Amino acid sequence: MKKNIFVQTVFIIFVLTSSTFADEAFFKVTYGISNHDHSITSGTGTPTVDEDDKGFLVSAGTFIGSNWGVDLMYYDLGETKITGNLHDRFTLDNVTYEFDGSGTITNSTDGYGVGLFGVLPSGSLGSIYAKVGIHKWNKSGTTSLTFHDKALANNFYNDGADLYFGIGLDITIYKAISLTTAYDALSFADSTFGSPTGNLGSLLSLGLKVSLN
Repeated sequence: MKKNIFVQTVFIIFVLTSSTFADEAFFKVTYGISNHDHSITSGTGTPTVDEDDKGFLVSAGTFIGSNWGVDLMYYDLGETKITGNLHDRFTLDNVTYEFDGSGTITNSTDGYGVGLFGVLPSGSLGSIYAKVGIHKWNKSGTTSLTFHDKALANNFYNDGADLYFGIGLDITIYKAISLTTAYDALSFADSTFGSPTGNLGSLLSLGLKVSLN
């Protein structure tokens, strides 16, 4: 439900900005491989950690200057999974947790953000861009598979705000339609606001961009 609400909001913003900046607005959708870095390490037993999944990013933006502008986005980075058996142990944020049964602990990460982007034209084929901004995330889920579920929930299921950045290449394939490839990195450190190590998520994706011109 929350995904649909935000996607609808992006479309509304896109339409509103289009009416004012009809020659400079764009809409973009990409899909690809996501990765999470929760700094989870295996301990006793044979627990396994899967921090790779599929994700997508939807954005709408408009140019304000000749080569820079504002970008709004919604993203979904998929899931992180920790699978184990009774008495298997793993460490998350320097705290050790122990399974009280067999199963998989899962969280799902999504969020939205706003930032600035800059574009460097690369000839008639397209352009290279970079962006930076602030995003608000939500890591959702529940578990009853450890002896310290409440403590784990505070670390594994949370929300907050932090910095993100991205780079990409837009290649024109037909008039106002471009093929876009992008790498987006998001920090989930919250209190350290952009920590360079740990609590990072990323999305390597491919998609389409539609420009209004």
